[in-house]
Amino acid sequence: MFTIRTAITNDAEAIAGLMSELGYPASPESIALRMRKMEADLMYCTLVADFRGRVIGMIHLRTVYSYINDDVGAQVSTIVTKPEFRGQGVGKELMKHGENWAREQGAQGILLNSGIKKERDDAHRFYEKIGYKITGYRFAKRLTDS
Repeated sequence: MFTIRTAITNDAEAIAGLMSELGYPASPESIALRMRKMEADLMYCTLVADFRGRVIGMIHLRTVYSYINDDVGAQVSTIVTKPEFRGQGVGKELMKHGENWAREQGAQGILLNSGIKKERDDAHRFYEKIGYKITGYRFAKRLTDS
């Protein structure tokens, strides 16, 4: 059985591995630096799924505000489970804990972005299965050359 807990800086190496699974490779040192920045801001939350002392999944969220309405919202920035643990309820449990955190922050809604590549089809089915609906497209533009 696995548990869900708040991520700590010592999880940086495992989180770096999970981010590589998503196609966003980074060094453990870089991940640790990012974690320290977000840990200092209460609008961010990173939770991990821990199986016998091994990080097997993570979710990263943030609180968001908008001019569209007065609601507090939350956004899932990252969710990933190690491939060998997929289909075992890890992602579902991470999402449940993430949604609970969002509610504790006063969020009335939650959103997430997911790429439109074919390899994301399983993730899309998962999101729909747990009650998420497709509401639009995401557009992005890089502002620096690095």
